[in-house]
Amino acid sequence: MAASITLMSLFLSIGKSLQLWESLKILAFVQFPWRWLGSASFFLAMFSAIGSGLLKKNLWKKITLGFLFLAFFFNAGFFKAEKTITDNNVFYYSDPQLIRSEMSKTLPDYIPQQMAVEEILQDYNKKYPEPAIWLDQDLANEQTLVGQVLKSNNQSQTWKISSSEENLINFKIANFTGWTADLDNKETKIIENPELGNIQLLVPAGEHLVKLSFRENNLHLLSNYISLAALSIFILWLILSKNKSTN
Repeated sequence: MAASITLMSLFLSIGKSLQLWESLKILAFVQFPWRWLGSASFFLAMFSAIGSGLLKKNLWKKITLGFLFLAFFFNAGFFKAEKTITDNNVFYYSDPQLIRSEMSKTLPDYIPQQMAVEEILQDYNKKYPEPAIWLDQDLANEQTLVGQVLKSNNQSQTWKISSSEENLINFKIANFTGWTADLDNKETKIIENPELGNIQLLVPAGEHLVKLSFRENNLHLLSNYISLAALSIFILWLILSKNKSTN
């Protein structure tokens, strides 16, 4: 049972579980996938304790204890709260505009550096409610831009865009590593807005289909494989150790 909960928690914290997140709307109340790492960490700690108890040689027990001590020592700073919240009511609101502007301030580590500037974020949130596209300011003189969002979810957006001239068009998506863009089903280069850190695309005049997708890059895939291999080895070691102890 504990192993099943651990595996489920780890799975729900990675991108491969996107379809499950979109199918089960109740998961939206969790907000962030990495919150599942809390339950996974608890059971992994329990498994580690069980595994260390199965070690027969004192030397290996001391080595394991040493690694645990070093891990705690170098991560001790993460167990200290940055500040104490005295009034919880200031964090409870339902207005979408307020959520976008206020949430951006509470998560500065997960957005481009430019977006951490509160004044810039609030200004853009007021001008362009999400999802939104807009012309680059230098090219916006009396030009026509019509954008229709055909599909939008956490990891992709599809737009039908019509413009009177070639334009540098802004999308209200932070330009994280992993985003790719297709223009009329052909991959095109993403340009980063130096002021906000969002995605920009150079779109020719006329009507075009633009698709933005967040895909796992080679580093993401390698990390997933390493984590899966380490977990598999750990579970196999637990099973073998338990069999030896019973024999």
